[in-house]
Amino acid sequence: ACIFGNGDTGKGSGVAIDPGDNIRISRCVFDSFYNGISLGSDATNVRVSQNHIRNSYGSGVNALTGTGSGALTLEDNVFSSGNKSLAASIADVRIGNVFGAVIRGNTFSSPNVTWSVRAENTVVRLRLVDNHIAFTNSVGPAFSIGSSSDSGICIQYDGNTSAATPSAGVRGGQLIIPAVFSTKASASTALNIAYHSGIPDRGTWALGDRVYNSN
Repeated sequence: ACIFGNGDTGKGSGVAIDPGDNIRISRCVFDSFYNGISLGSDATNVRVSQNHIRNSYGSGVNALTGTGSGALTLEDNVFSSGNKSLAASIADVRIGNVFGAVIRGNTFSSPNVTWSVRAENTVVRLRLVDNHIAFTNSVGPAFSIGSSSDSGICIQYDGNTSAATPSAGVRGGQLIIPAVFSTKASASTALNIAYHSGIPDRGTWALGDRVYNSN
């Protein structure tokens, strides 16, 4: 276990990865950087687990730079007191240009962030599973997934909980929220099971897919 501190200056990143492949960061504390962990365009197969990222002036994890950032797994981390700079459009986790990201089992406790997780519409096959929102105040949804016109950014949204409802709900952006995305029996195509407030009006659907009325 390691502790990385920045003397309350809010500059730089605790760890900046670019390039890097098969990187593992676990059981560390990142305190008072601008971004706790930053990933560049050539960072691939990065797993961040069991860390405490706190007092970030910006984001705890930022993976927005360039294109081509590969698979990213954020698992069992604690994000607290993010966005000390009180800037607009700051998330504890902000990702873009990432394929196959998994954000699972994390706890978010940052009252001043705009979102706990913000996924741009350049993200593909995102899974949000078993995360917990512990903050008591927010200016936006805990999870912001692209925009309302997007349908394929997040492929699994399951088991996420909140101790206090953010002002705009526990999720935002992508309107059709997937519960399961798996392989159909004896076929190479995928099976979608999702939630939506009405008949799906966006995305691509196939025989066997199901959409449950969220109302």
